[in-house]
Amino acid sequence: MKTKTYLTINELISYMKSKGIFVNDEEKTKEILRQHNYYVIMGYKDLFMKDNHYKNNVSFDNIYSLYKFDRELKLLILNTLLDIESIVKNAIVNQFCSMYGFKEENYLNEKNYNTTHTYLNKTIDIFQRQIEEKKDSNAVDYYKNTYGFIPFWVISKILSFGLIKDLYFIMKKTDEIKIRNNICNLNDTKLKHLYVQLQLIVAKRNKIAHDEIFFNDIHKRIILAKTEEHKKFELSGNSGLNDTLGLLICIKNILPKNDFNKLIENLTCLIENYINNNSIITKEELLNEMHLPLNYEILKW
Repeated sequence: MKTKTYLTINELISYMKSKGIFVNDEEKTKEILRQHNYYVIMGYKDLFMKDNHYKNNVSFDNIYSLYKFDRELKLLILNTLLDIESIVKNAIVNQFCSMYGFKEENYLNEKNYNTTHTYLNKTIDIFQRQIEEKKDSNAVDYYKNTYGFIPFWVISKILSFGLIKDLYFIMKKTDEIKIRNNICNLNDTKLKHLYVQLQLIVAKRNKIAHDEIFFNDIHKRIILAKTEEHKKFELSGNSGLNDTLGLLICIKNILPKNDFNKLIENLTCLIENYINNNSIITKEELLNEMHLPLNYEILKW
């Protein structure tokens, strides 16, 4: 069995050199390694390797730049996913309150959901647990002490996006239809397909929240249904169903059209800036690793 030993910063630099990685500025590299985890940065090395060896003239700066690119990409996408979370939460809260009321006795009442759903009891249990865990929240505490109850629109702020997604899943079909019609931009979105899209959005959001490698992530379990948007590209296998392209299609389905176009523009700018400052990687190589078609910009409205 292989073993790992702790290496000092100087030893890490020597180790990189022994593997054929150029260290252009040792003092700058030492400063970077004081602030950032070496092993996290080196998680981005695969794009710079071929046949288990580093390509010619690969430097630590090249790998670190890809690490920084991914951090910027995550911030860009996270900001968008927070907007989507707000849109979905508001749609669910508004639909529920208009039909069943807005107090605990309403939104914790299983009769106000699909009573035959397999995950109804489990979801309501998680709902109650999250409320209990956040009972000391300022907003929750204020409404509880002032009015004697917590409105659904207040409690929704402390609920995880994962639970909100599951609340949509256990709602009555008539409510699901109205929520789907309220938030979806793509006309071919079926009820069950929207749920899977929300699953992928939540999974990708969690990936970002845990600061994991994101730019080339492929989800191993969640597979989207193909949409009209997928037909714009020449795709094979599961391409576009569990990767960056798939996520962008999910986002396009929910985000306001002007905001989505701005996201694509910002994404393009981020990619171009990276390529312009890292000649060792071509745009085609980067997009291929990101699981994005070269013409991904045709996603824009």
